[in-house]
Amino acid sequence: MNLNKTNFIQLVRRRLAWRKLLICLLPITILTLLLVSGAEATSLNDATFKPLGDLSIPQIIGKAIALLLGISGVLALIMFVYGGVIWMTAQGNTEQVAKAQKTIIWSVLGLVAIFSSYAIISLVLGLLSQT
Repeated sequence: MNLNKTNFIQLVRRRLAWRKLLICLLPITILTLLLVSGAEATSLNDATFKPLGDLSIPQIIGKAIALLLGISGVLALIMFVYGGVIWMTAQGNTEQVAKAQKTIIWSVLGLVAIFSSYAIISLVLGLLSQT
């Protein structure tokens, strides 16, 4: 396959289209898994039908927040690796190196924000559960 500039751009556009589709389907999948994970009955008319199991609303919110923070941590790690790959393939191009450095710096700042927000949320939920 001849990978000229036009073919490369088309390939990148196709891959970005798949990523956009996956990003759109991810919240639907997460909500479905949260709702179905605690299902004990086989029909809606069953008296034991509990789509959320024995979870309370604060527990559901806590699990959803932890899941979202985990996903955002994975995305920050992917951006960190992407910045490293850009830097390694820059071949001395100062613009590419600067772009890679900015990507890595913002990825590290994103990870710091994610960890600190997780700590704050854990503290607040812990204080709320004690009362």
